[in-house]
Amino acid sequence: MRRLILGVVGMATLSATSVAGLFDFESMSTGAIGGFALTDGGVTGTFSASSAAAHQVQELGGSAPTGWLSRSLLPELFLTNHTFVTFNVGLTLIAFQFGDFGTEDDMMHLRAYDSSNVLVGSADVFYSASLTIPGDVGNIGVTTAGGPIMSIEFWEDGQSQQNDIYVDNMRFNAVPEPATMAALALGAGALIRRRKKA
Repeated sequence: MRRLILGVVGMATLSATSVAGLFDFESMSTGAIGGFALTDGGVTGTFSASSAAAHQVQELGGSAPTGWLSRSLLPELFLTNHTFVTFNVGLTLIAFQFGDFGTEDDMMHLRAYDSSNVLVGSADVFYSASLTIPGDVGNIGVTTAGGPIMSIEFWEDGQSQQNDIYVDNMRFNAVPEPATMAALALGAGALIRRRKKA
C-alpha cells in the first residue's frame, strides 16, 4: 500500500512540472514586421517595440548557428528601442540565444515582470566584437521562483549600429495550471482514502 501511495504522489509531482515551449520564428514570413504573436504549447507571446521601428525576420541560411534552423528575429534594438513580449500565461523561465557578425561590442539586457509589472528577474550578457555567428552564440535567461513572469523586455546597448543582433530559440517554461494541480491532488487523496478503507 505504501508503494502505491508513493507512486501516486510521485506521479502527481511529475505531472505538475512546467511545460516547456519554444519560439523559433520559422513559421514567419521574412521581411519587416510590426507587432506579432507566436504560440507554442498553449503559450502565446505577443511581441511589440517601444518605437515605430519594425522588427525583421531574416533568412540566415548557411550563416545560421547550429540549432537556429534558418530564420531569426532581427529586432530594432538600439539603446532606447526595446522589444516587449507579453504572455497569456505565467512563466517560470524565459531564455533566448543571440549573436551577430562581429560588428562591435554589444551588451544584451533582459528584464522580466509579473502581472503587476513588478521586476521579478534580470540578466545582462556581454557579447564581444571578437565573437561572430555561426560559431559564437550568446545565451541570456531569467528564472524565477517568485511571481510568474508575465512579460519581458530586452534590448542591447554599447553599439553604434541598429539592427545588428539576431535573436532566436526563445525558450520558456509555463507555470502549471492550478486546476491541473488541484485535480491531481484530489485524485491522489481519493486513492489514499480508498486504500485506507481496504
